[in-house]
Amino acid sequence: MSITNERRQFVKGLLICACTACLLAPERADAAGRIYCGDSSGRADFKDLVPLLSYSNPALSVYVSREDDYLAAFFRTHAGIYIDESDPNAYMDYDRNVIALGGGYLKKYADQRFGLLKISGVLAHEESHIFQIKWKINSMLEDVRGHEIKFVELHADYLAGAYMAWRQSYRAVDPAEISALFFELGDYSAEGTRHHGTPQERFLTFQSGYREFLDAKQKDPSSDVITAASLGLKFLRSVIKSWG
Repeated sequence: MSITNERRQFVKGLLICACTACLLAPERADAAGRIYCGDSSGRADFKDLVPLLSYSNPALSVYVSREDDYLAAFFRTHAGIYIDESDPNAYMDYDRNVIALGGGYLKKYADQRFGLLKISGVLAHEESHIFQIKWKINSMLEDVRGHEIKFVELHADYLAGAYMAWRQSYRAVDPAEISALFFELGDYSAEGTRHHGTPQERFLTFQSGYREFLDAKQKDPSSDVITAASLGLKFLRSVIKSWG
């Protein structure tokens, strides 16, 4: 990527944050040290991570390696993907530039019909966190309306939807099946760092990302991840009072 394009994206990122600050700031507290699904805090020892190409399931490794190429092309970030058999979920570490797919996810989805697509959806959500932190969008969405990380997670769901809309030009997507994944990932937890949005909220956010980015691409073929991030913030602005 050229320096000019990098600067253009940086400016756009600042503008995105600025245009939402007036909405979010009155409801925000100091957001230092928040932990959300993409945060690997507490995992000081990464020795058990298995490099993707060394994983015991070669077919899955090949599939995810190809997905990695598409993720990098859309998000313009590139975290290394590893397998963590000891973890039931998925997470990322921004400082180490790592995404880890938990053994629990792989066992649940790898052999299901559309299971590989759902693994792609999880990867897109985690890469969304890498993107958010790069452009400091996550800090704008922490501690909003009493929710510590809910709107960070929902914005990542929106970006995952936009990614899937972009991805379908290169690799098949079933929007109903992938929407169902985000419904499954919803929760009703009262604990701030665990509540990522209800099933209905996560389902609707992913679907909105998918549909709105398709519309954006039809109107302007140059629409990209910055477009998606801006649309995602606009979407959250429209639902924040009713979902807060």
